[in-house]
Amino acid sequence: MNIRRFIVLAGVAGVMLGTPVAGATGDRLPGQAQAGVGQTSAVTLKVTITISRWDAEKKVSSSPYVLMVVPSYGKVAEMGADGDSTTVQMGSETPVPSTAITEGKPAPSYQYKNLGTNISVSARPVDDGKYNVSVGVQDSQLGTPQTIAGSTVARYLTFRSNNRLTMRDGQTTQYAVATDTITGQVVKLDVTMNVVK
Repeated sequence: MNIRRFIVLAGVAGVMLGTPVAGATGDRLPGQAQAGVGQTSAVTLKVTITISRWDAEKKVSSSPYVLMVVPSYGKVAEMGADGDSTTVQMGSETPVPSTAITEGKPAPSYQYKNLGTNISVSARPVDDGKYNVSVGVQDSQLGTPQTIAGSTVARYLTFRSNNRLTMRDGQTTQYAVATDTITGQVVKLDVTMNVVK
């Protein structure tokens, strides 16, 4: 039996036994998916997260962060699980003055506090070419100092947000708006997702 006859017979046998054979029918093979769910090859998503701060209608600051994330694919995506998480951490250790007693006398000293932004992103494909994007943001900033008992002390502004968004290519969503009850400052979180071609 030559090679060509063997391949033809294998295809016929596969159809008779109900086994999917590439090219034998219009059905997709296991692991091949439609509309992005369970996609068999990896794509890369560009996720831009912008943290902006507002005093009333005036924008005080705007900080964009760009993360490249690979969503789950293949069997992992078919199970509804995210791909690997991408993280970024940017900040500094800020000295905080305190008073220590040395030989019965007050002496200035400093402790250090971590301030900055931590962001994590992961994703998985869903129907119609959209992606389910998980975003976690933690941000700590130095606020306006306050006076307590005649002494000026530091004030810190901190917020955390965890969310899951279903987004299409090129979409921008403002997914959180939070107001600081002490300062009245408003923090807004915007995320934009692009599929890297």
